[in-house]
Amino acid sequence: MLFCAICRCLGVPARLSPLDGAPEYWAGGYRPATGGGEIVDLTLTAEDRPLTLSRWDGDEPLLTLGPGEVWAGTLPAGRCRLLAAARLPNGDQLYRQRALDLTVGPVRAALSAPLPAAEDLLFRRPLPPLPVQIDGPCLLCFLEPGREPTEHLLLELAAEQPPCPIHLFLPEWAVLSRPIRGAQLHTAAPEAAEALARAVFAPPDQLPLSLLCQDGECRFAAAGYNVGVGRLLSELLERLSRKHL
Repeated sequence: MLFCAICRCLGVPARLSPLDGAPEYWAGGYRPATGGGEIVDLTLTAEDRPLTLSRWDGDEPLLTLGPGEVWAGTLPAGRCRLLAAARLPNGDQLYRQRALDLTVGPVRAALSAPLPAAEDLLFRRPLPPLPVQIDGPCLLCFLEPGREPTEHLLLELAAEQPPCPIHLFLPEWAVLSRPIRGAQLHTAAPEAAEALARAVFAPPDQLPLSLLCQDGECRFAAAGYNVGVGRLLSELLERLSRKHL
Protein backbone atom coordinates (compact mmCIF):
# COMPACT_ATOMS: atom_id res chain seq x y z
CA MET A 1 0.00 0.00 0.00
CA LEU A 2 2.91 2.35 0.74
CA PHE A 3 4.46 1.58 -2.65
CA CYS A 4 1.17 2.38 -4.42
CA ALA A 5 0.78 5.61 -2.43
CA ILE A 6 4.31 6.77 -3.32
CA CYS A 7 3.78 5.97 -7.02
CA ARG A 8 0.54 7.90 -7.11
CA CYS A 9 2.20 10.90 -5.43
CA LEU A 10 4.79 10.82 -8.26
CA GLY A 11 2.07 10.64 -10.88
CA VAL A 12 2.56 6.95 -11.71
CA PRO A 13 -0.61 4.80 -11.68
CA ALA A 14 -0.30 1.94 -9.21
CA ARG A 15 -2.54 -0.66 -7.64
CA LEU A 16 -2.68 -3.89 -5.67
CA SER A 17 -3.13 -6.79 -8.08
CA PRO A 18 -6.72 -8.10 -8.12
CA LEU A 19 -5.24 -11.60 -8.50
CA ASP A 20 -2.89 -11.89 -5.54
CA GLY A 21 -2.72 -8.44 -3.90
CA ALA A 22 0.89 -7.80 -5.00
CA PRO A 23 1.79 -4.13 -5.75
CA GLU A 24 1.87 -3.15 -9.43
CA TYR A 25 2.76 0.01 -11.34
CA TRP A 26 1.78 1.18 -14.84
CA ALA A 27 4.30 0.90 -17.67
CA GLY A 28 2.30 0.23 -20.83
CA GLY A 29 0.25 -2.15 -18.67
CA TYR A 30 0.36 -2.98 -14.97
CA ARG A 31 3.70 -4.57 -13.99
CA PRO A 32 4.67 -6.17 -10.66
CA ALA A 33 6.76 -3.99 -8.40
CA THR A 34 9.12 -6.84 -7.51
CA GLY A 35 10.75 -6.83 -10.96
CA GLY A 36 13.29 -9.39 -12.09
CA GLY A 37 10.80 -11.59 -13.99
CA GLU A 38 9.13 -11.85 -17.35
CA ILE A 39 5.59 -10.54 -17.74
CA VAL A 40 3.11 -12.03 -20.19
CA ASP A 41 -0.05 -10.41 -21.54
CA LEU A 42 -2.94 -12.82 -21.16
CA THR A 43 -6.56 -12.87 -22.37
CA LEU A 44 -8.89 -15.53 -21.00
CA THR A 45 -12.42 -16.41 -22.10
CA ALA A 46 -14.82 -18.58 -20.11
CA GLU A 47 -17.10 -20.17 -22.69
CA ASP A 48 -20.13 -21.98 -21.25
CA ARG A 49 -19.04 -22.69 -17.67
CA PRO A 50 -17.06 -20.94 -14.92
CA LEU A 51 -13.32 -20.94 -15.58
CA THR A 52 -10.58 -21.03 -12.97
CA LEU A 53 -6.92 -20.09 -13.46
CA SER A 54 -4.30 -21.20 -10.93
CA ARG A 55 -0.57 -21.83 -10.79
CA TRP A 56 0.34 -25.38 -11.78
CA ASP A 57 1.94 -26.06 -8.41
CA GLY A 58 -0.64 -24.16 -6.33
CA ASP A 59 -4.19 -24.75 -5.15
CA GLU A 60 -5.39 -21.18 -4.67
CA PRO A 61 -7.10 -19.79 -7.80
CA LEU A 62 -5.60 -16.66 -9.28
CA LEU A 63 -8.74 -15.85 -11.19
CA THR A 64 -12.30 -17.13 -11.59
CA LEU A 65 -14.54 -16.12 -14.49
CA GLY A 66 -18.25 -16.67 -14.94
CA PRO A 67 -19.74 -18.15 -18.14
CA GLY A 68 -19.10 -15.85 -21.09
CA GLU A 69 -16.78 -13.51 -19.19
CA VAL A 70 -13.48 -12.28 -20.64
CA TRP A 71 -10.43 -11.17 -18.65
CA ALA A 72 -7.36 -9.39 -20.02
CA GLY A 73 -4.27 -8.44 -18.04
CA THR A 74 -0.68 -9.37 -17.27
CA LEU A 75 0.80 -12.21 -15.23
CA PRO A 76 4.34 -13.21 -14.29
CA ALA A 77 5.64 -15.91 -16.61
CA GLY A 78 5.22 -19.50 -15.50
CA ARG A 79 3.05 -22.58 -15.89
CA CYS A 80 -0.63 -22.29 -15.05
CA ARG A 81 -3.68 -24.52 -15.10
CA LEU A 82 -7.11 -23.77 -16.57
CA LEU A 83 -10.07 -25.69 -15.20
CA ALA A 84 -13.70 -25.68 -16.38
CA ALA A 85 -16.26 -27.89 -14.65
CA ALA A 86 -19.93 -28.77 -15.10
CA ARG A 87 -21.85 -29.92 -12.03
CA LEU A 88 -24.28 -32.80 -12.61
CA PRO A 89 -27.64 -33.12 -10.85
CA ASN A 90 -26.32 -35.94 -8.65
CA GLY A 91 -23.54 -33.70 -7.32
CA ASP A 92 -20.72 -35.15 -9.41
CA GLN A 93 -18.68 -32.91 -11.67
CA LEU A 94 -17.28 -33.28 -15.16
CA TYR A 95 -14.21 -31.16 -15.73
CA ARG A 96 -11.70 -30.30 -18.41
CA GLN A 97 -8.15 -29.20 -17.59
CA ARG A 98 -5.61 -27.45 -19.76
CA ALA A 99 -1.98 -26.59 -19.08
CA LEU A 100 -1.07 -23.03 -19.97
CA ASP A 101 2.60 -22.11 -20.43
CA LEU A 102 3.06 -18.39 -19.99
CA THR A 103 6.42 -17.80 -21.62
CA VAL A 104 6.05 -15.50 -24.60
CA GLY A 105 3.00 -13.27 -24.96
CA PRO A 106 0.50 -12.23 -25.79
CA VAL A 107 -1.42 -15.41 -24.94
CA ARG A 108 -5.11 -15.99 -25.67
CA ALA A 109 -6.89 -18.98 -24.18
CA ALA A 110 -10.45 -20.26 -23.79
CA LEU A 111 -11.91 -23.39 -22.25
CA SER A 112 -15.32 -25.04 -22.02
CA ALA A 113 -16.48 -27.87 -19.80
CA PRO A 114 -17.20 -31.30 -21.34
CA LEU A 115 -20.81 -31.95 -22.32
CA PRO A 116 -22.50 -34.56 -20.13
CA ALA A 117 -24.22 -37.54 -21.68
CA ALA A 118 -27.99 -37.73 -21.31
CA GLU A 119 -27.67 -40.52 -18.71
CA ASP A 120 -25.50 -38.25 -16.56
CA LEU A 121 -28.41 -35.82 -16.19
CA LEU A 122 -30.83 -38.37 -14.74
CA PHE A 123 -31.24 -38.68 -10.99
CA ARG A 124 -33.73 -40.09 -8.50
CA ARG A 125 -35.42 -37.81 -5.98
CA PRO A 126 -38.72 -38.54 -4.23
CA LEU A 127 -41.59 -36.24 -5.10
CA PRO A 128 -43.84 -34.55 -2.55
CA PRO A 129 -47.61 -34.88 -3.04
CA LEU A 130 -48.55 -33.68 -6.52
CA PRO A 131 -51.68 -31.83 -7.63
CA VAL A 132 -52.34 -34.53 -10.26
CA GLN A 133 -52.22 -38.32 -10.40
CA ILE A 134 -49.34 -39.51 -12.57
CA ASP A 135 -48.63 -42.91 -14.11
CA GLY A 136 -45.41 -43.95 -15.77
CA PRO A 137 -43.08 -41.34 -17.31
CA CYS A 138 -44.70 -37.92 -17.59
CA LEU A 139 -43.72 -34.29 -17.87
CA LEU A 140 -44.89 -31.58 -15.46
CA CYS A 141 -44.36 -27.95 -16.50
CA PHE A 142 -45.16 -24.98 -14.29
CA LEU A 143 -45.48 -21.97 -16.57
CA GLU A 144 -45.49 -18.19 -16.54
CA PRO A 145 -47.35 -17.35 -19.76
CA GLY A 146 -46.32 -14.18 -21.54
CA ARG A 147 -42.72 -14.34 -20.33
CA GLU A 148 -39.99 -15.26 -22.80
CA PRO A 149 -38.62 -18.35 -20.96
CA THR A 150 -42.09 -19.92 -20.86
CA GLU A 151 -42.91 -19.02 -24.47
CA HIS A 152 -39.62 -20.56 -25.59
CA LEU A 153 -40.35 -23.77 -23.69
CA LEU A 154 -43.82 -23.99 -25.25
CA LEU A 155 -42.30 -23.50 -28.70
CA GLU A 156 -39.85 -26.35 -28.12
CA LEU A 157 -42.52 -28.67 -26.68
CA ALA A 158 -44.76 -28.01 -29.68
CA ALA A 159 -41.91 -28.82 -32.04
CA GLU A 160 -40.63 -31.91 -30.20
CA GLN A 161 -43.85 -33.38 -28.82
CA PRO A 162 -42.13 -35.47 -26.09
CA PRO A 163 -43.66 -38.99 -26.16
CA CYS A 164 -45.29 -38.98 -22.73
CA PRO A 165 -48.27 -37.40 -20.94
CA ILE A 166 -47.69 -33.65 -20.48
CA HIS A 167 -49.27 -31.67 -17.63
CA LEU A 168 -49.12 -27.87 -17.92
CA PHE A 169 -49.75 -25.79 -14.80
CA LEU A 170 -50.78 -22.13 -15.10
CA PRO A 171 -51.87 -19.46 -12.64
CA GLU A 172 -55.64 -18.97 -12.48
CA TRP A 173 -55.46 -15.69 -14.39
CA ALA A 174 -53.29 -17.01 -17.25
CA VAL A 175 -54.19 -18.16 -20.75
CA LEU A 176 -51.99 -20.57 -22.70
CA SER A 177 -50.62 -18.75 -25.75
CA ARG A 178 -49.51 -21.84 -27.67
CA PRO A 179 -51.45 -25.13 -27.53
CA ILE A 180 -49.51 -28.35 -27.01
CA ARG A 181 -51.18 -31.38 -28.60
CA GLY A 182 -52.46 -33.80 -25.97
CA ALA A 183 -51.32 -31.70 -23.00
CA GLN A 184 -53.57 -31.46 -19.96
CA LEU A 185 -54.05 -28.02 -18.44
CA HIS A 186 -54.24 -27.35 -14.70
CA THR A 187 -54.20 -24.33 -12.43
CA ALA A 188 -51.61 -23.99 -9.70
CA ALA A 189 -50.41 -21.21 -7.44
CA PRO A 190 -46.76 -20.09 -7.77
CA GLU A 191 -46.09 -21.54 -4.31
CA ALA A 192 -46.69 -25.05 -5.67
CA ALA A 193 -43.88 -24.67 -8.21
CA GLU A 194 -41.56 -23.24 -5.57
CA ALA A 195 -42.15 -26.16 -3.18
CA LEU A 196 -41.56 -28.72 -5.94
CA ALA A 197 -38.39 -26.97 -7.10
CA ARG A 198 -36.96 -27.03 -3.58
CA ALA A 199 -37.82 -30.72 -3.24
CA VAL A 200 -35.75 -31.61 -6.32
CA PHE A 201 -32.99 -29.02 -5.67
CA ALA A 202 -33.89 -26.82 -8.64
CA PRO A 203 -33.84 -22.99 -8.46
CA PRO A 204 -37.11 -22.14 -6.65
CA ASP A 205 -37.49 -18.63 -8.10
CA GLN A 206 -37.19 -19.41 -11.82
CA LEU A 207 -40.03 -20.35 -14.13
CA PRO A 208 -40.81 -22.32 -16.16
CA LEU A 209 -40.12 -25.38 -14.04
CA SER A 210 -40.03 -28.68 -15.97
CA LEU A 211 -40.01 -32.00 -14.14
CA LEU A 212 -39.59 -35.37 -15.81
CA CYS A 213 -41.21 -37.86 -13.44
CA GLN A 214 -41.41 -41.64 -13.28
CA ASP A 215 -42.78 -44.02 -10.63
CA GLY A 216 -43.20 -41.34 -7.98
CA GLU A 217 -39.72 -39.92 -8.48
CA CYS A 218 -38.31 -36.89 -10.23
CA ARG A 219 -35.73 -38.04 -12.78
CA PHE A 220 -34.78 -34.65 -14.26
CA ALA A 221 -35.54 -31.00 -13.52
CA ALA A 222 -34.91 -27.77 -15.39
CA ALA A 223 -35.82 -24.25 -14.29
CA GLY A 224 -35.68 -20.92 -16.08
CA TYR A 225 -34.52 -20.27 -19.62
CA ASN A 226 -32.95 -23.39 -21.16
CA VAL A 227 -32.33 -23.56 -24.89
CA GLY A 228 -32.76 -27.09 -26.23
CA VAL A 229 -34.62 -28.46 -23.20
CA GLY A 230 -37.44 -29.81 -25.42
CA ARG A 231 -35.09 -32.01 -27.40
CA LEU A 232 -33.26 -33.03 -24.22
CA LEU A 233 -36.53 -34.13 -22.60
CA SER A 234 -37.35 -36.27 -25.63
CA GLU A 235 -33.89 -37.85 -25.51
CA LEU A 236 -34.17 -38.58 -21.79
CA LEU A 237 -37.58 -40.18 -22.29
CA GLU A 238 -36.10 -42.38 -24.99
CA ARG A 239 -33.35 -43.47 -22.62
CA LEU A 240 -35.87 -44.27 -19.89
CA SER A 241 -38.00 -46.33 -22.27
CA ARG A 242 -35.08 -48.32 -23.69
CA LYS A 243 -33.44 -49.39 -20.45
CA HIS A 244 -33.81 -49.05 -16.72
CA LEU A 245 -31.77 -46.07 -15.58
